[in-house]
Amino acid sequence: RTKLQETIDETMNGDPAERAKFQEARTKVAELKKQKAALIDEKKAMRTEMEQARNETEKLMKDKKDVRSGIKDKLDSMEAIDKEIAKLQRKQETTTMSLNEEKRLIKDMDALQASKKFVTDLKAKDSAMDGVKERRQTIQERIKSKDKEIDSISKEIDEIMAFLKEQNDLDNKKRENIQGLFNERDSINQTTNLKIKQRDAARNAYRDSNNKFYNYM
Repeated sequence: RTKLQETIDETMNGDPAERAKFQEARTKVAELKKQKAALIDEKKAMRTEMEQARNETEKLMKDKKDVRSGIKDKLDSMEAIDKEIAKLQRKQETTTMSLNEEKRLIKDMDALQASKKFVTDLKAKDSAMDGVKERRQTIQERIKSKDKEIDSISKEIDEIMAFLKEQNDLDNKKRENIQGLFNERDSINQTTNLKIKQRDAARNAYRDSNNKFYNYM
């Protein structure tokens, strides 16, 4: 009976080193989950940056389209505009034309001159788009790097969780074994108590019989 109780106590208490290792693993998982949550928040912030950059790109594309509509004859470089203006000036100087024709020619040259501002704006939009494109690429690389960090931590969490599950399964098995030991102990106690009652009953019967004998004498 004493040996059985020692076995029960040993099973319930377990190995102190194993208990410490189990608690350390639980603490580590909690820390890793906290780190993972922080990384996910950082990734969400990057996604927001990416969305903002995408919106900037769409706006710049629309702005470019609007700017192009102000450029005469689709001439989108200063060199092409200056070349066209010089061509019209030579025509004005070397060609005989009516007053209305000359007015139209001057109007065309003015329009070409005005186009230079739109060409400057267009180049600025192109430069801005290049900057946004580069920024999007950088954000995308940061997101990929963050995904690798998240995957690494997730893998570590999975490994520790597998260990914890294994330990829990072992604990459940120990509890099942303990229940069996409890049942065995209770059975021994019941047998012992029955024998004690039987012994006490026999002792009392003997005492009563003995008393009667002496009283009879």
